[in-house]
Amino acid sequence: MVDDLITIHRHNYAASGAELIMGDGKFVAPKMIKVQLQDGETRQLRGQNSKEIR
Repeated sequence: MVDDLITIHRHNYAASGAELIMGDGKFVAPKMIKVQLQDGETRQLRGQNSKEIR
């Protein structure tokens, strides 16, 4: 049952055009996060929008 739900959610992400990134992230600068991916690779991602969350 869990595997079926994971498949459905991954399909929904793909259909939305969003990129699903699996790993552990850490903010390294304003609007920038460094992600250690599950396959051992590392990516740095920068956000375009900034909204303060309170």
